[in-house]
Amino acid sequence: MQKVLIALAATAALFAGAGCSSDTPPAGDVTPPSTPAPTDGKRYAVLTEVSTDPDQVTFDAQDYLTGPEAEAAARADGMLEDSNSLDGGVYIVNDSTETTTLPVTDDVKVTILKRGGGSSAPKLVSFASFERRFNMESDSENLRTHGYWLQLGQGQVTSIVEQFQP
Repeated sequence: MQKVLIALAATAALFAGAGCSSDTPPAGDVTPPSTPAPTDGKRYAVLTEVSTDPDQVTFDAQDYLTGPEAEAAARADGMLEDSNSLDGGVYIVNDSTETTTLPVTDDVKVTILKRGGGSSAPKLVSFASFERRFNMESDSENLRTHGYWLQLGQGQVTSIVEQFQP
């Protein structure tokens, strides 16, 4: 069982589509990864493969917990002492390393974070551009180390949004 503890700054931003919000998603929006891979809804995941032949992504779904639920889970897992709290309040749980592969829609929206110059502003890119950058050695580490929010509909990925992490 792999547990990952990440304390994010209070200014962590969750990007949706081409817009952005300073709020992290409510814990109730997250589907536990121990359930079968969903075909609809929003999932937090780490991408392990991105392909344009065919257009698809492979991902490891994880639980992105915030607030009191994150602190309770971190304490239960022995990752946080009772006297401490999560500074910024995010705890990511990965109980399974199983991956899921789903096709992306022809009009999939991909939002990544601009890099360099201290800016983390969202940038809308084509899926083909995202695939090239994800698989390039010079940039792949950055794109592979962050989690993403996947919007799923009818068994396909309709949106991929990189999660900001300081």
